[in-house]
Amino acid sequence: MSNDDSTISVAYKKLAPLLYRYGRRFTGDSEAVWDSIHETFLKVCEKNEAAEIRNTKFYMLRAFKNTLMNELKRKKQTINIESIEYNYRWEKSGEDILIETEETQRFKALLEKALECLAPKEKEVIRLFFVEMRKYEEIAQLLNVKKQSVKNTINQSVTKIRAKLGDRDGKFFSNFKNL
Repeated sequence: MSNDDSTISVAYKKLAPLLYRYGRRFTGDSEAVWDSIHETFLKVCEKNEAAEIRNTKFYMLRAFKNTLMNELKRKKQTINIESIEYNYRWEKSGEDILIETEETQRFKALLEKALECLAPKEKEVIRLFFVEMRKYEEIAQLLNVKKQSVKNTINQSVTKIRAKLGDRDGKFFSNFKNL
């Protein structure tokens, strides 16, 4: 982000609504939120930091949060940290949601096709392990088999799914480090 007026103006128009929604999670004081947004932008401009910022969105969120917390301390408002973390959600754009939905649908279709190569018992073990996030011991108890049998079934099933998907390098299951 450069430090000229037009760049700051564009950044303000783009980030102010995001900062406002973020700030409202910390306090119901709309005035304090807007004051902190303005103060954050002023500080960035005054310090000529704008040209050095690599990730504008992250930097401004962090700087704004610090400014808002200082403002709330100055006003002696109490802040409930537990509710802040619990209520926090990252705002996604409509485009991000659409892309995720398309990717999810494509992923589900691929997975459903790959699961066709599994026997019913293998499908059940895969569902219990990956969908219900059950431990080996729990699956073994549910199916009345040994823990090692569950591990073997999962590994064999994953191997079959990878073969069906052409995923020999393991990218499809890269989030599951234990396989």
